[in-house]
Amino acid sequence: MPIPPKPIRRIIQDPDKVKKKSSNFGKWVYIALIAVALATGFFLLNNKSFSFSLDPYKPGDKLYLVDYLVNDTTFKHHLEPFYTGITPLKDDEIDEMNIDLAEKDLIKRNISFGDKAYGIENGYGISTDSLCKRKNAYIGTFVRSVHYRKKVDGAYESMTFYEIKPDTTVVVLDVNHIKDVPQTHKYDYDMNGLYFIEARAVTDKNTDKFREIKTNY
Repeated sequence: MPIPPKPIRRIIQDPDKVKKKSSNFGKWVYIALIAVALATGFFLLNNKSFSFSLDPYKPGDKLYLVDYLVNDTTFKHHLEPFYTGITPLKDDEIDEMNIDLAEKDLIKRNISFGDKAYGIENGYGISTDSLCKRKNAYIGTFVRSVHYRKKVDGAYESMTFYEIKPDTTVVVLDVNHIKDVPQTHKYDYDMNGLYFIEARAVTDKNTDKFREIKTNY
């Protein structure tokens, strides 16, 4: 006589519990993704500059100084500066320097834990008076945008710079705007160039309002 098969025991799960588990899992995945995105953004802002993937202008677009820099009399003789990026030296870079050990140790001690890369004025800039004389605020064409920092009263201020291909007829060199590179820093590859200008000083619209400039000035 054949042996009857054993009955199959089926476990029927409560559909509400299954739905709740699935919902909780999705929620934690969503939270984890947000945390990774925030951590990545924090790292970029505090440790490295980066170029935006979505630039506000296209390479080759014409750029102009904002109108108040050329029509407000308080900006008479104003030079809108260009910046170059610098970044703190690393220990191995200091070790390779052709100086004695005491100087190397001094440089290392002078590098603060919170030191970051930032932009310094390099001496070149846009003469706003030149723009007023020719009644045209055009300064050059757009290359790219870079999120970086500027040091203001000893504190780091995050901001956007535009690298431009300038109209050299309005670019001047003023030794009073040259900032020395600290011994603890070097030029930064990510913002290595002469023609980075603060984004807030630039627009893609020309103006027809210019302050008067005496021709004998």
